[in-house]
Amino acid sequence: FAVDATLHRVLDTNSNNNWIASRLTGTQILKTNSTDNEISSTSRTWDYNDGCFEILGADPDYRGWMFRRAPGFFDVVTYSGQAPNAQSIPHNLGVIPELILIKSRTALTSWAVYSSTLGEAKYLMLDDDAHETSSTTAWNNTSPTSTTFTVGDLANTNQNSQDFIAYLFATLPGVSKVGTYSGT
Repeated sequence: FAVDATLHRVLDTNSNNNWIASRLTGTQILKTNSTDNEISSTSRTWDYNDGCFEILGADPDYRGWMFRRAPGFFDVVTYSGQAPNAQSIPHNLGVIPELILIKSRTALTSWAVYSSTLGEAKYLMLDDDAHETSSTTAWNNTSPTSTTFTVGDLANTNQNSQDFIAYLFATLPGVSKVGTYSGT
């Protein structure tokens, strides 16, 4: 299938970063374990819509997960920040997102994570192991719908004049499951 986004993890985490890329942003990548803004990678290129993102000269210690945009499962959206104004961002998931990962492509900010189990008044940071943070500004204290999600004036989700990308996930029986677990 044509891959719309790919998440790569380097097994040797002492010297490398994990990253995510999408067809919407071409050769640009974001590190999932960093606040760095988007960087261009000439060693990574998309094919001709009939397969996968290619890592030229790839190290065999990479692992990748590929995603196709599909209703009820996964979507990728880009938008521009407009803080202090809240904004509703349209998406094509067709169901209410259960997990949203957002990162500024142009500013040094942490990843903001929406989880339906935490609700619209809290968020997590993908690049940090801190517990959830209470905030009515991340999601503008508004639950996502099957057609939009809302961002408030938090810099991690809606910094004025910055470009953002959002990865949206939902449970699709037989394909994916979004949820939680309790560790021991």
